[in-house]
Amino acid sequence: MMFAAALVASLQLTFFPHGHAGAARVWTLHCGPAGGTHPHPALACTELLAHPEVFARQPVCTLMLTRTTPYARIAGTFRGRRVLREINAPCSPKQWRALHVLITGAS
Repeated sequence: MMFAAALVASLQLTFFPHGHAGAARVWTLHCGPAGGTHPHPALACTELLAHPEVFARQPVCTLMLTRTTPYARIAGTFRGRRVLREINAPCSPKQWRALHVLITGAS
């Protein structure tokens, strides 16, 4: 008997490559199995599953960001839990690098 794979993530990713000064890129991403409109869903899911701490409570960023600071918003469900997270390079440099494909869609 075959069982369907459990859906690990169902997310909407919004990437602002030029901050509020430019247009956003919006994708969906499903993990378990990988799919959605993200340019590289399998790679993005691999990154996300390797770094689930992205949805842990984060310290408040006190850096002064500009209108052109790139950032990403991740919203949806992850492992059955509702999630919402904004990430930018100045405040979360390790996560920005570790989740590069997930955030930017580049491989």
